[in-house]
Amino acid sequence: MVNKKLVNYIRENLDKGHSLGEIKSALVDAGWSLSEISEAVRLPYNSPEVRKRKIWWIVGAIGVFLLISIVSGLLYLSGMFVEVEDLAERHSGECYDMDCLISAAHDCSDASLKYTSNLDLFWVQTITTSFYEIEEGPIGCDFKILTEEQTVEYSDEFVQKMLDSGLTQEEVDEQLQESNDLADLVEGKGGTCVFNPNENLVTYLTKLKEGNVSGGSSCKLDIISQEQDCTYTGDLIDLSVSCGGELFN
Repeated sequence: MVNKKLVNYIRENLDKGHSLGEIKSALVDAGWSLSEISEAVRLPYNSPEVRKRKIWWIVGAIGVFLLISIVSGLLYLSGMFVEVEDLAERHSGECYDMDCLISAAHDCSDASLKYTSNLDLFWVQTITTSFYEIEEGPIGCDFKILTEEQTVEYSDEFVQKMLDSGLTQEEVDEQLQESNDLADLVEGKGGTCVFNPNENLVTYLTKLKEGNVSGGSSCKLDIISQEQDCTYTGDLIDLSVSCGGELFN
């Protein structure tokens, strides 16, 4: 069921002249899930004051993926590892593939990995560059996650489908910008999960490498109190002792 407070909030801010991208970004930053926002947007955005959009189900799918990416660290559907520009500058513990990181996880030796991964979903490509780091902590093996960059690209086929649906090229460009605005919310966010025993981290990293990791979150914001209540699920949560940091707030 659509949250009436959320619908009213979106309608009121549209009436005040705020763009849909600004409203969506504010709500995501406040903790609302993108699926909830997309559902609520349908009502005020289809009102006589605002032009109808015809592809919200696709935007919702993109949003769900972006949200899952934030919490799970990244879905490894095509792990394409990025090597450090200058191999001579590598320091002890710096990895250039997932096998190296998995090996380090067995005894929780210091190791780090920077990589780029691509996900194609509904003719939309999401490209994410992240940084992983392993180090021994006071109560277990600390696994640190930082998303450095995330961008969204539309395929030519997808653009044509939107044009065929009645959107103008300007509206397509605006929709792509809104998608990248949401992707920007991920950048710079990090968190740490503690694993004990170490083999649980090995299991998680192996799932990442094989591309079958699961994870997600659902957050609700009380517009009046501005308090949010988030629930996290998936392998990262199930296998770790605890997770904290900006990614999990």
